[in-house]
Amino acid sequence: MLLMIAAAAVTGPASAGVVGGWSATAPLLRVAVSGRTYESLPLAPRDPGRAERGRMAAVRWHYRLPPGAALRAWLCAAGHCVPASEQRGQTMAFTGLAATTPLHFRFVLTPGQQKAVVVEGMQVIVNYTEADGQDDIPVSIE
Repeated sequence: MLLMIAAAAVTGPASAGVVGGWSATAPLLRVAVSGRTYESLPLAPRDPGRAERGRMAAVRWHYRLPPGAALRAWLCAAGHCVPASEQRGQTMAFTGLAATTPLHFRFVLTPGQQKAVVVEGMQVIVNYTEADGQDDIPVSIE
């Protein structure tokens, strides 16, 4: 029974066409000055290998904030950012980018947040599909 549930989770719509994936973590980041933008270190595959020929599909993220802390957050790649204000989420906004494109988090203290906030547990999980032979795939990110 458990095996069937696990198989259903892996073969759902979000994984259709996925041929591989990679994950990366970033060290903690201290966001301390109001109005200043802070960025994590780049998150990229440790061993690009098969991902070099792939294109991003679903990208999942998560990070941890202390209780009561509030930040504005984004996940960014190739000069484009998507809101990531929830500590856990998924986006398809980077679909079509090279699977080895580094990602990074961007954070800003919310108005009224007086104390520094330490962001921990930053991680991305990138699923990718095989490239279809096109060198330049247009990507529209809002």
